[in-house]
Amino acid sequence: MLFFLTTSTFLFSQRWMDQMHEGVDFKTIQEDFYKEWEGKEYQKGYGYKQFKRWEHFMEPRVYPDNKSIPANRLWEEYVKRQGQRSSASCSLNWSSLGPQNWQNGTGWNPGNGRINAIEEDPNDPNTIYAGMPAGGCWKSVDGGSSWTCLTDDWPIIGVSGIAIDPTNSNIVYIGTGDGDGSNTYSIGVLKSTDGGATWNTTGLSWTNPSDIVARRLIIDPNNTNVLFCATSGGLYKTSDAGDTWTNVRGGSMQDVELHPTNSNIVYTVSNVFYQSTDGGNTFNYITSGLPSYTSVNRYKIAVSPDQPDYVYAVAGNASSGTFNGLYRSTNSGASFSTRSTSPNIFGYESNGGGTAGQSSYDMALAVNPNNANEVIIGGINLWRSTDGGSSLGIITQWQYGNSIGYVHADIHDLAYFGNNLYSGSDGGIYKS
Repeated sequence: MLFFLTTSTFLFSQRWMDQMHEGVDFKTIQEDFYKEWEGKEYQKGYGYKQFKRWEHFMEPRVYPDNKSIPANRLWEEYVKRQGQRSSASCSLNWSSLGPQNWQNGTGWNPGNGRINAIEEDPNDPNTIYAGMPAGGCWKSVDGGSSWTCLTDDWPIIGVSGIAIDPTNSNIVYIGTGDGDGSNTYSIGVLKSTDGGATWNTTGLSWTNPSDIVARRLIIDPNNTNVLFCATSGGLYKTSDAGDTWTNVRGGSMQDVELHPTNSNIVYTVSNVFYQSTDGGNTFNYITSGLPSYTSVNRYKIAVSPDQPDYVYAVAGNASSGTFNGLYRSTNSGASFSTRSTSPNIFGYESNGGGTAGQSSYDMALAVNPNNANEVIIGGINLWRSTDGGSSLGIITQWQYGNSIGYVHADIHDLAYFGNNLYSGSDGGIYKS
């Protein structure tokens, strides 16, 4: 009975995240959150900390009617004032006070800030781009030893998607906004033709008051004029390198992938799975072998060139934020089978126990490009399967100094590039 009461009190504890993506006004979200938490003690893994971050940032940045300031207004003011800054403001010298890094033993959960997206240059593995929820886009040209911010002069902006043209590494796209936390603004998709030195808006720019955020951005390697951007306002497609975009699938889309050898097959997900066989112009709603959409808060998906017809989908539980299950299709997304539904890999415990989970905030999935049976899943910790998801074992744990291996908690991105596997978490970039 005690277990039931504890679980049921947090049944809707992460509803506020959905409201942020739906454009509900600040005051309503704030009131609903505190009603849900009234009389409850703080517990890890139920979204309290994530809400407080969002509240702290947004409260002084809303209009008197509690509506958010349109992100495009900030960008327009930035563009208008280029070249108008006074010599006095430009002459001020600032230096970072740190921390620049962390040393072994300095804290139980050390790290340097959240990473939403990681992309390695397909033509140069030493060049890496990283997207931050509030710190814009960063670039390293020495394999991650040092980094340069490409967006320091901009208004506060998040980056949750990055795509690099494989035929020309100077062409880089970023999908803006904080896709997992909605803590900062989005102005659509931006494009650089000089390796990130300068940026311009594309045809996907939010021009009306909007709380839409980009979440994933991919480029078709067979036709680099074609890109897809999964956003909280739908899946968008461009066929002319970003000049114009079409919303090809409505909904709050979480992820998008291409079939590794046939880019006419496109997968995209919200809390349901969609498959396209005509290059992403139309989509089929796939239900065979998947749980009811009412039981899922969201999916993440992944593919592998090793088995091109495989596609994996990991789901969070809509009620508790815990692990709903890992599912696999071997026929290009036409149907699925359940690979595993336990243990609770989205909780804190290294044995997969516990009833907590925050899969609406941290969830990532990757499949080894050379071995389609090796699956990596990120939540609070990192878990791995070597048998196609039938069994799962923990490979990193969120508290520093543990016997398993340390990666900072709350995983937001997992990305394979050749033999390199990157993890983006609340505490920085980690590489295996």
